[in-house]
Amino acid sequence: MDCVCRSLTGYAHVVYGSDRTSATVSVRTFLRVSSATCSYTFNDDVTFSPDYNVTSSFTDSLNIVVECSESSDIWTLELDPVNFVWQGNTVTQPNGMNNGQTGAIVDLFGWPYDDIAQECSDFLGKAGYMGVKINPPQESVLTDTWAQSGQRNPWYFVYQPVSYRLYSRLGSRDQLRSMIQTCRSNGVRVYADAVVNHMTGNGNDVILHRGESDGTCWIWGEKSSAKHSPYFTTDATYGVSEYTNARPALEYPAVPYSPTDFHCERSITSWDDPLQLEAGWLESLTDLNTEKTYVRERIAQYFVDLLGIGFSGFRIDALKHVGPTDTGAIFGLFNTYMGGSLPDDFIMWGEVGIGGEADLLACNADSGYNFYEGLDAEYTANGLSTTDIAKLKLWSSDYPLSMPACGSWILPASRFVIQNDDHDQQFSGSSARDMGDLGSILVLDEDVAKHRGFEEILFNRTDADWQIKVVLSSYTLFADGAAGFPDGYSACADFDTSLGQTCTLDMPLETAFVSGSCGYTVEDFAGGKYTRVHRDLSIVNAMRSWIGLSSVSLADIGITGSC
Repeated sequence: MDCVCRSLTGYAHVVYGSDRTSATVSVRTFLRVSSATCSYTFNDDVTFSPDYNVTSSFTDSLNIVVECSESSDIWTLELDPVNFVWQGNTVTQPNGMNNGQTGAIVDLFGWPYDDIAQECSDFLGKAGYMGVKINPPQESVLTDTWAQSGQRNPWYFVYQPVSYRLYSRLGSRDQLRSMIQTCRSNGVRVYADAVVNHMTGNGNDVILHRGESDGTCWIWGEKSSAKHSPYFTTDATYGVSEYTNARPALEYPAVPYSPTDFHCERSITSWDDPLQLEAGWLESLTDLNTEKTYVRERIAQYFVDLLGIGFSGFRIDALKHVGPTDTGAIFGLFNTYMGGSLPDDFIMWGEVGIGGEADLLACNADSGYNFYEGLDAEYTANGLSTTDIAKLKLWSSDYPLSMPACGSWILPASRFVIQNDDHDQQFSGSSARDMGDLGSILVLDEDVAKHRGFEEILFNRTDADWQIKVVLSSYTLFADGAAGFPDGYSACADFDTSLGQTCTLDMPLETAFVSGSCGYTVEDFAGGKYTRVHRDLSIVNAMRSWIGLSSVSLADIGITGSC
């Protein structure tokens, strides 16, 4: 999205026909000059209507340019390309995967898109993995001039979105689409990590900030993003917006979101208080007002864009803080926009961490903030069918130590996604789920045999009917705290010191894809090494047995040498 002036913002709103072989694209614009007139260019077609109809015969990306004028003033807005669900390459998978409803998904944490494409071609499909999950693909905080506690672009910056544009430190929209198409052609579905509860941290934006701590005045500068979209917050602000020459309010023009699209700032001090859970600012992240119809529509349209570019589904980060009522309403809209039903191969799993709040969040359907039967009731009330509700799952934070959280399966086990270690557990300060002695966090335990054993158990156990299981393939950490992705954007060597800042916690560039690589490439747990857990032959064969496939050898799946 490129615009010569903040006066004109907007996005493409897509609604599919019931068979998803046609769609209407409506350009939703927000123009500060109400008397202006606008024209719309859809590829080569120029019209004064903001609506454009396409059918499955349309195989190109749809490029949209809006031009508005009033007297001698002209504003131009170029939207990001629009793609459609019928444009995705066909996915051919074994019958045991039930058209994307049963299988193993590899979480390639910190892998760039081009490397994922090669991994799909070289290994994932022939090994028998159903899919791959990637880090949040939406545009997020990125900076080369202001270190965060000594780190250049720590990993959690990808969980601080500045827009829903599909540009990331891991690759551009074109690279993302190419990767998805490559994976699909090799029998691998692709899933996104979607961040829709919040935007960036307060004080993380494109202007200057200062604040006091322990009697010291701290000054920190502007951040950027993968596509350099502007974004503004209010905390510790003393810089001014180049557009208004005033101190900004909460504003993310590339979405666009304005101040009223957010909850008022509120800390979370009680994890049993539904108001704080839903409206509180988690870790000072700017919390979206998901009770508002426009915010719900915009999130649902982001989901539509994800499926349009070829994703088969997504995980939703921090779903617990969106709330069951708003989640039900958002998926009701998403269902409508997708033509009145969800695709046959679609799945979603939401992150709802359950600890001491099990009664509130899960066990008591009448608690007013319930993600089990309560959320299902919201789905039903918003028009979703029983078939489609079965595709909407929860990440099992109670696995493996305390499941089922309520002592019995209030929802069937098929509605839960399970995994051994997850990405949050790896890092210092994480509110990690307790696995006791029934699981292993590889990069903390530093015990390959122990970790492999729990990954095998994940697939070998038969005590419940789980349909989706996730394997984390991440990277090793440094003892000094360096924990950014090894993709080059957290390497100190390329840090810009021109503003007087220094990068002290280095995460050097490492290549994620290595053809023929073994599993568990941890190199004695030296920092910054991609672990490639999913390539371990014992895990591969345990996974294949679970979905009814025969065992393979290293040579069968293209792994060379001795592992």
